[in-house]
Amino acid sequence: MKKMYWMGLFATLLAWGGCSEEDGLNPENGGNKPMDEQTYLTVRIMDAGASTRGTAGNPEFEDGTAGEHYVTGARFFFYDNGKEYVTEANVWDGGNADETDDNIEFNGNTVIVLNGLEYQTFPKYMVTVLNAPADYQPGETLDAMLKTLSGGIYQGNTFIMSTTSYVHNANADGGSTTPYFVTELTTANFQEEPIPTIVNDNVVKVYVERLAAKVLLEVSDQIDNKESNGLYKLNVTVAGDDNNDVENGTTAGADIYVKLLGWGLNATAKNSYMMKNINESWKSEATGLGFSWNDASKFRSYWGMSYNYGDAETAYPDNAEDVETDTNDELKLEYISANEIETAVDGKTPNYCAENTFPEAIASTAAARTSILLKAQICDDSGKGLDMVRYNGMLFKKDHYLSYVLNALSNSNSLNAWHQTKAAEGTEPAEYAQIDKSLVELANLGDGKVKIQLKKKTTGETVTTEKPLYKRIGTGTGTQQAPYKFEPFTATDITDVDNTLASFNASNPATGYNGGLMYYNIPIEHLRAIVTGENLKEANYGVVRNHYYKVTINKLENVGKGIFDPDEAIVPGDDDEIYYYVGASIHILSWKIVNQEVDL
Repeated sequence: MKKMYWMGLFATLLAWGGCSEEDGLNPENGGNKPMDEQTYLTVRIMDAGASTRGTAGNPEFEDGTAGEHYVTGARFFFYDNGKEYVTEANVWDGGNADETDDNIEFNGNTVIVLNGLEYQTFPKYMVTVLNAPADYQPGETLDAMLKTLSGGIYQGNTFIMSTTSYVHNANADGGSTTPYFVTELTTANFQEEPIPTIVNDNVVKVYVERLAAKVLLEVSDQIDNKESNGLYKLNVTVAGDDNNDVENGTTAGADIYVKLLGWGLNATAKNSYMMKNINESWKSEATGLGFSWNDASKFRSYWGMSYNYGDAETAYPDNAEDVETDTNDELKLEYISANEIETAVDGKTPNYCAENTFPEAIASTAAARTSILLKAQICDDSGKGLDMVRYNGMLFKKDHYLSYVLNALSNSNSLNAWHQTKAAEGTEPAEYAQIDKSLVELANLGDGKVKIQLKKKTTGETVTTEKPLYKRIGTGTGTQQAPYKFEPFTATDITDVDNTLASFNASNPATGYNGGLMYYNIPIEHLRAIVTGENLKEANYGVVRNHYYKVTINKLENVGKGIFDPDEAIVPGDDDEIYYYVGASIHILSWKIVNQEVDL
């Protein structure tokens, strides 16, 4: 059942002047009207609910909640025949929920009072904004109005809404003489007394939509590897574990589990155009957008140009460091850290964001796509997180990886770092061994990538290794372990060994899973036409205002991308898909629904 309660606003008398006797209220009187009388414009606001992507067939719609379409203020901006700004009215008289039309959530009835008119030419265009920010200023022309920014999608706790955008009655060239984001007025719309009923041809019908896009993540209850404790068991190879007797005993097996911790939206637009921007030259054929993006019969469109639409690929960050150094707010998208992912994976709690779209040339840029970040954790069967490393396509437990690297470097004679295993006693020489995993640790390289370095301690300004280390040189004598001599590390030796350890991952980076933390990056698909990262077209990815993207996880078989520093901004890279495959089905709902199903 549709539930919506809109708050009425007080009426504000509106004064304006004009300069023509044509189209006056009393043509027989030269268009003159006594100054102490009033003119009325009756407006019926119709909230076009959210919807699905613009695919062929019948789109689905879903009404918003009472909070999603709550109204605290309405502003009407008027423009003349030359598309120049005239004035505004601020008035609202309430309305009622519409339970009969899937496309419309609410009908509002408002009478705008125009006072003190001697004669005038009536305005030709009206632009409507609900819940406008207090400091919002309209454009001086309709063209300028298209570039005004809203400052976000909220005014306080309410959603900003504006006149819907769509190509009106098309002319012979496929375009429209009516600007696509306005309500066109006629002289007949202006009355000398209030219209008593909304069932009247002279009532102005205004369709509005939210600036926000809505996203919901849910997990199918049909995933067959879900355990009774809520964990998901993965059948994956873990390097370094004892070999199971599988295919001649060559595969290391381990039971590891995934715990879902929360989700959030990443790469979200920091601002929004107040009016939806569309390109009337877009075509629906394969040579253009390739889908029916305009839906005049439902007073809406299914694609638009967000405020960052024309930005080049260089406008998007390559890594977390780019976000960290963005001191001048140059990035137009917001990137979150793992610690900022807080929404419960309950299938009930949505998130909202501003629209984010881009042309075909940017569609393959991972950092440009608004996506769902699903935070998860690799753990044992009790739910305890496991420190892991992914290297060369293999998943290692951390200790196994540390030993693996140290053994590889020692066997190649690249590593010269020893610790004393037995002190010299009398004529017995001291004994030494190559350093082991207890003397090294993982260090952050950014974006989840890690290297190995020596464990250290600091005393004052002096940095030394956690335990005394030695380098092996020359030929030993007397009390040394023959035939070598061992000398204590210097600061230079520490640096040299750290460089040798880091060189192991110089050309083949490793990814760390600190405490098992990881994320699945699920770019939100606007159109279901994804081809494994190739041949991407405009509108394959993106989020559009007044659309509802419902993403359902149907399978969970693979590990995600490791998180080593949970405070670091997450910037998905174009190579993330080598770690896991994401398949998705998106529903856009009145809200327009987009359904997206995902295999992880």
